[in-house]
Amino acid sequence: MIKKTDEFDILNLNSGRIAEDRSQWSLEHSFFSDFVFRSPKNIKSKEATDVLVWFDDVVLVVEVKHQESNGDCLTWVEKNLKRAWRQVNGAARAIMDNRVPYLENFRRGKISFTKSSFKNLYGLIILDHKCEPFNVETFITNNDKIPIQVFSLGDLQNVTWHIDTAFDFITYFEARWMYRHNFELKVHDEIDFFSHYVKNLPEMLAECSRISGKGIPASSFIPNQTILKESVTGNDEELKYGKMIDIVINEAHNVDPNIKAIFPAELRQHYSPAAYADIATEFAKLSRIRRVIIGKRFHEILTEAGRVGESRHLSTHSPSRSTTILFLGSNAPRKERIRDLAALTELAKHYHRTIRAIGVATEPLPNEGRSFDFILTEHGLRDDKVADKLASEIFGGQREI
Repeated sequence: MIKKTDEFDILNLNSGRIAEDRSQWSLEHSFFSDFVFRSPKNIKSKEATDVLVWFDDVVLVVEVKHQESNGDCLTWVEKNLKRAWRQVNGAARAIMDNRVPYLENFRRGKISFTKSSFKNLYGLIILDHKCEPFNVETFITNNDKIPIQVFSLGDLQNVTWHIDTAFDFITYFEARWMYRHNFELKVHDEIDFFSHYVKNLPEMLAECSRISGKGIPASSFIPNQTILKESVTGNDEELKYGKMIDIVINEAHNVDPNIKAIFPAELRQHYSPAAYADIATEFAKLSRIRRVIIGKRFHEILTEAGRVGESRHLSTHSPSRSTTILFLGSNAPRKERIRDLAALTELAKHYHRTIRAIGVATEPLPNEGRSFDFILTEHGLRDDKVADKLASEIFGGQREI
């Protein structure tokens, strides 16, 4: 703490708040700021928890503790870990009783929040202090109704640096919980479990999948392991393509209030802040390996569109989520590009027979200036022979990603 001068307080640093800031930034590195909410309030306008993450069907209740003094760290842990544990459980009860009615951040504004908004509720305690590695079970017996895990702030920062998507972080968190009895998990010594996870990721996630009833084979997770190893070793040759999808997620909420006027009148129903939040969520569901694969193909069509001077597009879809995503690279005037995007998105949706479709358009490479347009459409399947024929002509010969 910086001391006051005779005249004024030059800088009043709140170390506890700084620890919360750093914890929030670490979580935003994996989840993006769209899905991270600071100090949500209960119905009495009191703080329910330090940080809350709400992504898709998962809610993460986060409590952060910072040690100010230089006293014995384990004595501090015993007191503050128990306190944080009570606070996480208290926040979880408030959420399940619908006593946290809304969440708010600068990206999403104020949004309603109820227990029907999610399926999985987890707890995360972050300790910001210096200490030798220790086992949480020395101080706490975890027999609570929700899984609660403890990280040091330093370990969390390291984990989220490499496991940097919402999907991958939740997968890691759940695997860590499932394998907690196979390892002596120690706070300040995450490297032990992390190294084992990187080395044995396919087998570990296959076992998690088997327990959840999905039964995905280990071989399906080898690409996930490969891309994580590349992150750890600093080989970013392939990883750079995944950053293109990160840019799309980041741009989904950078909405100019004047852009609605650019949309043709018949397409303005596709423009709404809620639609952009849904678009960001859908892209954020992609694992790092899927972002790399899709981002690489997106880069290819933007490069080709720039080379030949004509628009190019590609599509992908998820049958399990009944969602199609259409990418378009085009130098057409903005209104024309939006019309093309809407038409192609509808046709791609029809071709893949999904309920929902998202379209994204931007300028070809190597244009330096860049704008993005987004379309979200959602409705039931339709029988239309003309659309069948046209969709097959446009998408039938494309390589699926």
